[in-house]
Amino acid sequence: MRATFIEIDGIPTRYFHAGAGFPILLLHGVGMAADSWVKNIPALAERYAVFAPDLLGSGFTGAGPAGPEAPQRAIVKHLTKLIDRLAIERFAVVGSSLGGLIATLLYFAMPERVRALAVVGSAALLAAPPAELRAVFEASYRNGIRAFADNSLATNRQRLTNIVVDPASLPEAVLMMQLCAYALPGAREAYERRLQGLIASLDGNPTAWVSHRLSDVHAPMLAIAGREDPRTNPTWEAAAMAKVPHGRAVTIDGCGHFPHLEHPDAFHRLIFDFLGTPARG
Repeated sequence: MRATFIEIDGIPTRYFHAGAGFPILLLHGVGMAADSWVKNIPALAERYAVFAPDLLGSGFTGAGPAGPEAPQRAIVKHLTKLIDRLAIERFAVVGSSLGGLIATLLYFAMPERVRALAVVGSAALLAAPPAELRAVFEASYRNGIRAFADNSLATNRQRLTNIVVDPASLPEAVLMMQLCAYALPGAREAYERRLQGLIASLDGNPTAWVSHRLSDVHAPMLAIAGREDPRTNPTWEAAAMAKVPHGRAVTIDGCGHFPHLEHPDAFHRLIFDFLGTPARG
């Protein structure tokens, strides 16, 4: 697994790469970074060419200039340019939490290139009513901002412990990543801007959301959720996948917001079964 930095429109952009074969893109959630896939990249790289970027304004990727655009749309534009720079033509995309919304928006940005998509702990972002989704974002903001205000290993551990079933499932590498990334100049401001922008985009900005467009997702789509996830509701996952022509929903028992970290073996089996071993290109 190799970390690389490149510039996209002058923005330093970090991504991990491992493996060979059909490309699979891994997209992390809000307040996280590519390191959140540390348990998954080696296993997935045995079958696929895996790319895991730090999304715009997250981890060690720059935030870019502030603007009126909804943050999820800005993230997709930056990600599209990264994909083009890496010469990735057709690929599958897997997104955790906010990364699931980004993955779905990415499908609509380039439907001819996204062969399949999986969303992990993302049902609220796909199907929750706006009032309930606003509450999810506000809870996420409160949980995350404490780690920026008191950037210690203990506080970062508590932030993630609040949304998983078994705290022992949290890799030390993810906690150390947060400790370092949250200490960067402007990191707190970028986090606040992103959460505030997400909440603001709930009001009359349909291009920033996908719940009304899920029936137009014609690629195979898999939704994976933890039954004990405090950020979602199993009914939202079922409602979202019922709209997708080739959608499937799976719930993992004894699991919170991060199925890929809490139950990596089950997660890998689901992804292998879902994607198989497609030909490259």
